[in-house]
Amino acid sequence: KEITSKIGYNDQNYFSRIFKNKFGIAPSEYKFSKK
Repeated sequence: KEITSKIGYNDQNYFSRIFKNKFGIAPSEYKFSKK
């Protein structure tokens, strides 16, 4: 949520849909895959 607002998206659900369309995975999945 914090990152979403920092990059200019006020709606977290909208950001999640855009992210998933572009990268094929949800932002939370991406975050956990990088650990």
